[in-house]
Amino acid sequence: MCINPLASIYLLILLAYEGKILVEWHLPNGFVSILILGYAVFGMLSLLLVHPLRNLEENKWIKLFSKSFYLFLIPLIVLLVLAVYTRVSDYGITESRYVLIVLTLWLGFITLYFLIKGQEQIRMIPISLCVIAIIISFGPWGLQSISRNSQQKRLSTLLTAKADKERDQEIRNIVDYLHDYHGIMALQPFTKASLSDIKTFFKNKNKKDSLNQYQSYQTKENTKDSVLKLLGLNPMYNPSMQGNFHNFSNIEKEVLNIEQASVLVTIENQSSFRDDECKEITAFGKAFKICKEKEQELYLVSGKEKLSLQLYKLGKQLLKRSYPIADKQNNYFEVPNKDLTLTQQWKGLNITTRVEEMGIEEENQKTTITHYKVYVLITP
Repeated sequence: MCINPLASIYLLILLAYEGKILVEWHLPNGFVSILILGYAVFGMLSLLLVHPLRNLEENKWIKLFSKSFYLFLIPLIVLLVLAVYTRVSDYGITESRYVLIVLTLWLGFITLYFLIKGQEQIRMIPISLCVIAIIISFGPWGLQSISRNSQQKRLSTLLTAKADKERDQEIRNIVDYLHDYHGIMALQPFTKASLSDIKTFFKNKNKKDSLNQYQSYQTKENTKDSVLKLLGLNPMYNPSMQGNFHNFSNIEKEVLNIEQASVLVTIENQSSFRDDECKEITAFGKAFKICKEKEQELYLVSGKEKLSLQLYKLGKQLLKRSYPIADKQNNYFEVPNKDLTLTQQWKGLNITTRVEEMGIEEENQKTTITHYKVYVLITP
């Protein structure tokens, strides 16, 4: 293995990682699969390239390299099996995981074959890989069938389980997957309603109501929401189940009733003013300051007294509720105005905080407001 220093270092890192897993007894995540397969592909490609030179007197090292390569693959294959088992046992089989399972089995076969037979039949690598690719391309053992059946089985099991947020979110994820990768009819076994009719209904409706570029997307989302309702789930999503970053937008954005308002202040944390800076305002003959403290909170200040505008409180409440998700890729939620508005009485005035946009990050049990646009209305 000293022939290729980079490969040797890479191998040592993988073996060290495997040792760490054994010491901590913590199953590996899916990412390690890519690392191991990368090492295997790199090594096998190297062997294929130098194979014609193996019998030359000055190239005796090739046989030693080959033998040691496959020997060192054995512990890595064990690690790969653990990684695959972890993902499949938790989330079932999808196309990518099925390919990973097949490649793991193939890698195990190739390793044993060359440890026993040696390097004379190097063509076994491309031939066996080609045969496997053909086998898994169609039929009941194919990618589509196996992955669809696995996720349908998971969905069937979850539908009979006790309802909670995690279970409901898993069902949403499976509905998304089956619809997006296998079509709406993959969900037909779970409801008596005709899903093809539902899809046709929304397709025709969105032709009339939507711009051309949004018709397909809206039809897909409307259909999936209908399936979730038929399965007894709220189609709205809980932000806390959608990753660490959340973006909220007021569904009545820029629609304001400013009747009787003496002051309407617009505040954007990234442009209005810096942290620990204040903006002076006057309302009904009274002087106030609006101050920002470390991105997290806004205060209305009068002399030595101050009133929190409750941005942080509003943000925490948003994470506990469920809302329609407008953009899953960016965790973008549409929120009713009432959930983004808070009115407080202070100094004989009504102080209304209305959030137009807010971004929230959750990490290590810490909640941080990353950006916002807020209107502050002061009325008598």
